[in-house]
Amino acid sequence: MEHSIGRLDVLVGLLVCALGQAGCGNDAEAREPSEVTVTSKAALYEGTFTASPAVGHNEVRLQLANADGSPLEGALVASDVWCPEHGHGSGDMPMCSEHGHGAYLVNNVVFTMPGTWDMHVYVSAEAGYDELVVSYDVE
Repeated sequence: MEHSIGRLDVLVGLLVCALGQAGCGNDAEAREPSEVTVTSKAALYEGTFTASPAVGHNEVRLQLANADGSPLEGALVASDVWCPEHGHGSGDMPMCSEHGHGAYLVNNVVFTMPGTWDMHVYVSAEAGYDELVVSYDVE
């Protein structure tokens, strides 16, 4: 006797697959955000990074200040991420946008695997060019 797959079989299969994927997505939004403050390499700027790093797409809130503590406004800001243990980046380019009073948002921060990742933020403003680096243990 030949067995054919009916609609019910297909629907049950799809339901099982969907339930099997529940909870496997990026849970960065569900995690409690951490806050880390670092000084740039040449001590021109200070940055407070707020994020909930997880494998997948993330966003990082960044509060930038000049060395005197005043909000850094109008800066050119770029970012990338690097996995030093494996010697690679994510292949995705983070996008930085300014939101006033020294607040910046970095979207499309992609961590492709668990492990330690360094997030580099490059800042160009009146005081000069400098770099901030923060490390995240991504799960």
